[in-house]
Amino acid sequence: MKNRTMMTSLVLMAGLMACEEEKLENIEDSGVVEEAEPDSDGDGVVDSEDAFPEDPEESNDSDEDGVGDNSDAFPDDPNENADSDGDGLGDNAEEAGGTDPANADSDGDGVEDGDELENGTDPTNEDSDNDGLTDGEEIAEGTDPNNGDSDGDGALDGDEVSDGTDPNDPMSGGEETIVPTEGLWKFYSATIANDGCNIGGILSLAGLGIADILPEGFEVSGVTGTSFTGTMVTSSTTCGVTGSNFNCGSLTTIETFDMAQTGFGSGTIDIEMGIDLTGQLSDSENMDLDLSLDVLSCTGADCGLLSLVGLTIPCSVEVTGTASLD
Repeated sequence: MKNRTMMTSLVLMAGLMACEEEKLENIEDSGVVEEAEPDSDGDGVVDSEDAFPEDPEESNDSDEDGVGDNSDAFPDDPNENADSDGDGLGDNAEEAGGTDPANADSDGDGVEDGDELENGTDPTNEDSDNDGLTDGEEIAEGTDPNNGDSDGDGALDGDEVSDGTDPNDPMSGGEETIVPTEGLWKFYSATIANDGCNIGGILSLAGLGIADILPEGFEVSGVTGTSFTGTMVTSSTTCGVTGSNFNCGSLTTIETFDMAQTGFGSGTIDIEMGIDLTGQLSDSENMDLDLSLDVLSCTGADCGLLSLVGLTIPCSVEVTGTASLD
């Protein structure tokens, strides 16, 4: 009886094994079991998706420059792949720009080449603004490496540091401040430097010059050590003084002209002008100046005739000249 049971078990096992073999054969015949895609370098990325199937250290080349992303210092830039000195600039860019791809600070000013380009300074010049301080020293001082006179007081940053004054404070060091004397300052020697209104041509038709349409001058009042008030006709503005230089805020004036003088009309017109005034004082009673004159509008029946003589409103004229205390 025992032998019969063992025999039955063996028969059952043999049958099961035969059945499993038949299932495997059927699966293989149906194509369900496929061979795994090869991964030649064993990096976990199959060859068909691996840009470098023989290199276990690389699998992607984002910029398609032939250098894998792991080895590429600029994986998204097809023009660069190496930054030999680690300064943020690719070797190709360094060679093109005249810097040393093997030296992170080509001009030796304490600022790496890549940072210089980002800051707008010159990585081949240790003193980009030629003020006597290297770019690195300017950063340490808090001054502008692209501006030789960071505080605008008339003295170079390097000279201020040498003299012990503050290159970031216009009231520390610099040239002596000159302020104008209070009173009426008259314009002289007015010359058109840039004529965007064709004013010169129009005035010449009437036998006039730019001085004939400018206000006589301006009134100076409220003088302090750093500013004064400038009044032209009825409009006033504040003018700041740094050293011998001054800069006034914009003001507006209206001048009346007789069109009969041009031969194109018979009535009068009112021209509204915006004026910006800057300049340099040679002493407290004389200055060189620059006027930015904007023709803003025209009022009067004959305004339409201005286009016949080439004037289009609005327009701008740059005027240079001098002014002196009357």
